[in-house]
Amino acid sequence: MRRLALAVPSTALLVTLIGGCGQPAPTSKAPPLPHYTSVSQLAAAAGAQQRADRFVKLHLTGVTTDNPPRSMTGDGEISFDAAGPRMRIEQSIQPMDAAPSPAFTLLILPNQVLLQPPPGTVVTSPGKSWFQIRQTPGNTTLAQFSQLVQSLRDSSDPIQTFAQLGDAASAVTSGDEVLDGVPAVRYTVSLDLAKATQQRADPSVMHAVADLVRAGRAADDTTLWLDARNRPLRMLLSRTIASDTGARTTYAVTVRYRDWGAPVDVPVPDPAQIVGN
Repeated sequence: MRRLALAVPSTALLVTLIGGCGQPAPTSKAPPLPHYTSVSQLAAAAGAQQRADRFVKLHLTGVTTDNPPRSMTGDGEISFDAAGPRMRIEQSIQPMDAAPSPAFTLLILPNQVLLQPPPGTVVTSPGKSWFQIRQTPGNTTLAQFSQLVQSLRDSSDPIQTFAQLGDAASAVTSGDEVLDGVPAVRYTVSLDLAKATQQRADPSVMHAVADLVRAGRAADDTTLWLDARNRPLRMLLSRTIASDTGARTTYAVTVRYRDWGAPVDVPVPDPAQIVGN
């Protein structure tokens, strides 16, 4: 296709040189960038496009302030279904500045989270390779992992999270930028945590907000870039979580979205493949 596209201007140039009366080819203008002044406007526009696209792929990088601090990388895809997004991601977590560790697979569904360890790292019964992640009081490792999952949920559907928080969230700044050659509008969505705790919204969102308040945060910001069709291109989010022991961990995650609308497959394992079933 690239050769054909290059041949067309060459032919047009030849005709111009012979006839001497060629006219410059019209150029198609990029659609104007919409600008929104409220989170409700932003969420409505981006949500409508998200429902139309239904699918997206993503790449994420991030760091945590664990002791010692760690970095994480991952690639995945999301299918936006009526019951909620289904997200599958291949992810690795390793010490800072270390080579990526073997990747595990997370399957984040509306009603459960499944983990598939790297091949050969965990001995399981034949045919079983998935573990269901459940909250266990007093288990610090699982608690930290659950917070990582919540950050991934936020990255999978940030628009829905903003919409649930009502007037507790506000788009405080915006500006035009170009990301990888694509014109975009940058929004910084600020969340008033004290006000958000008074909202009657989704319990899981309120639980996350309560954790942030206990961690001593007065506000929480997410930066989001939207293209001319209201598709998220990039998101930066930071979450500080306080454990029952008082220790605090901050997750700072950058998510890059691509291939909006291209179908992806996010299969759900058969229950017989889940350990414990």
